[in-house]
Amino acid sequence: MARLVYIPTIAENNVRGGFLGHDNCVKLRNELPEEIRPLFVVGYHIGARLGELLDLRWDKADIKNKEGRALPVYGEMKRGS
Repeated sequence: MARLVYIPTIAENNVRGGFLGHDNCVKLRNELPEEIRPLFVVGYHIGARLGELLDLRWDKADIKNKEGRALPVYGEMKRGS
């Protein structure tokens, strides 16, 4: 007979709050220097962290599990928007 082991959970206190709504996103984007706006827009729309965005390179596009990750490109993320 298998023996079950009880593992207590630890209370979490790192719940995130203060999400950026669309109106405030537009205000913030407009205050940013022109050269970093695309990075901000993509990060906002796909939910990527800054480190993930800065680490994106074509030579690192190798996929370990042979399955792609689809990311939508829409709105401001389109070229010329």
